[in-house]
Amino acid sequence: MTQDGQFSLDDAGRARITGALTLDTVTRVFRQAEQAAAQGRHIADLDLADVSRVDSSGLALLLEWHSLAQHDGRVMRIRNAPTGLLSLTRLCEASDLMVFEGRAAVAAAS
Repeated sequence: MTQDGQFSLDDAGRARITGALTLDTVTRVFRQAEQAAAQGRHIADLDLADVSRVDSSGLALLLEWHSLAQHDGRVMRIRNAPTGLLSLTRLCEASDLMVFEGRAAVAAAS
């Protein structure tokens, strides 16, 4: 069984989060991502296919990562966004602040 809130990032910038991305796990995920960034690895493509739940803390982390990427002149794309994240971004009027790809892009726009 995989522990909630696990982050992995390969050398090509492909990242994955597994489990819940919530108040209980966001600090762990943030620290794991910070360790990768300290090694010069940055997120270009974030796959959320294995994310079971997202709350406002998880959304805040994703918005922060997008902001940092923009500041550095990079783009961070989100793939396989869970329905809950898309609903939350619409509710918070944050859909235009993130780059969704695939079916999530269509859902985020509606």
